[in-house]
Amino acid sequence: VVMGPAPYASASMVFPYGEGARFVVDNYLAGGTDAVVALYDDIPSSTRRVLSAAGAEEPAGGWTEALGAIDESQLPAGFAVVTEDSLGAWLFQVFLSRFELAEAGSRWPLALRGDSFVALSDGADVVGLWALRFAPGDAAAAQALLSGLGDGLRVELRGGTDVLVFGGADATLLERFATDFAWPPPQGTAGGASASRLPPRLRS
Repeated sequence: VVMGPAPYASASMVFPYGEGARFVVDNYLAGGTDAVVALYDDIPSSTRRVLSAAGAEEPAGGWTEALGAIDESQLPAGFAVVTEDSLGAWLFQVFLSRFELAEAGSRWPLALRGDSFVALSDGADVVGLWALRFAPGDAAAAQALLSGLGDGLRVELRGGTDVLVFGGADATLLERFATDFAWPPPQGTAGGASASRLPPRLRS
């Protein structure tokens, strides 16, 4: 799935058996049968938790943080949201592997506090945006890691915590879009997917 054409589409089939099985075994090795039985009362709600060590404590902000839904007031004139989803720590790990940044794979997926992937269009062109939230001390390093990945991507740090990865075929359009795009979403907007294809437990 890491090198396949569509990790997003196959995640729900692969992740539970690959990473999920390892998570259950790690809990068994750490606490025996009781630790595995306890998982039924505390089923992981995020891939970040499953990727963490058995018994890892929930971060102060929760396993995932909602970034808020994109509002049309943020967008350059003429653009509208096509679809919006949260991809989560494991698909971020897959992304790093596909760009041969796997050496960072063990640290950065666990550092990802929340994300929002959005496809936007003005009817002729499409821009992809992946907003990634990190702790203030990690965000600049994450931006440096993701910068220079090649043509078609633009990486910016906004607000000290959020790394925005813009993607598109037209470099000029991408630069103009990123310059005119306002971030963060207005307060009070809820995070979540408008057209999600991932089960809820894989969304984070």
